[in-house]
Amino acid sequence: EAVSGVASFLDLFALRELRVFDIHPAAMQRMRELYGDRLTVTCCSDAQTACEGADILMTVTTSRRPVVEADWIPKGCFVAGLYSLFDLDPRAAITCDKWVLGSKEADRRQILEDPVFEDYHLTMENVYADLPEILSGAKPGRERDDETIVYTHFGMGALDVAVGKLIYDKAVKVNAGQIIRMD
Repeated sequence: EAVSGVASFLDLFALRELRVFDIHPAAMQRMRELYGDRLTVTCCSDAQTACEGADILMTVTTSRRPVVEADWIPKGCFVAGLYSLFDLDPRAAITCDKWVLGSKEADRRQILEDPVFEDYHLTMENVYADLPEILSGAKPGRERDDETIVYTHFGMGALDVAVGKLIYDKAVKVNAGQIIRMD
């Protein structure tokens, strides 16, 4: 996910530097090899250093505990918590200017009813909007340069279908995979 996340950000934004941290040095080196010709890739010794001065912060881990603390998030930063609030300090959802969910209905059950988060007292009142509301224009996204926006999600069915279609198309293009009859 980190590789495709960075690729999508590079397509959308004129990034100058990518600061990465991973517990596996080889993963950081891979990012340098993949993107070093397009921008400066800085391999950091810890997650806090990687967060310093960030305009965009993306957490892409499978950690069941926070890797990024709320206090490390710079003012005005956009945070993409791709594993929801497991690897991102749940306090970030309360201390940011706008907390945006992938889907209010689906994520509410995961985030607000999961015992892992009960000590943080997260409520739907903490949620500014969900992605469909932002994309449809029902609620504005960023309104000021100094707004800190935290976006978290647990995945959306439509996204899974879209990614599945991309994988299928790529497999067809390179003649990979096999057909399995399920009748």
